[in-house]
Amino acid sequence: MNTIFKWIFTAVVIYFGVNWIADNPETMLGIRSKMNESVKEGAEWAKDNAAEVMEEAAKSAQDST
Repeated sequence: MNTIFKWIFTAVVIYFGVNWIADNPETMLGIRSKMNESVKEGAEWAKDNAAEVMEEAAKSAQDST
C-alpha cells in the first residue's frame, strides 16, 4: 500500500514539474545556466583535489620504499 502512494506521489510531482517547466522556459534557461556553471566549478575542484591527492600518494609510496 505504501508503495502505491509513493508511485502516485512521484507521478504527480513529475506531471506538475513538466507542466511548470513548459510554462516557464525563461526560468529554466536561468536554472540550467546556473547548474552548468556549478557542475563546471565542481569538476574543476575535483580535478584540482584529485591531482593533490595523487601527488601525496606518490610521495608517500616513494617514502615507504
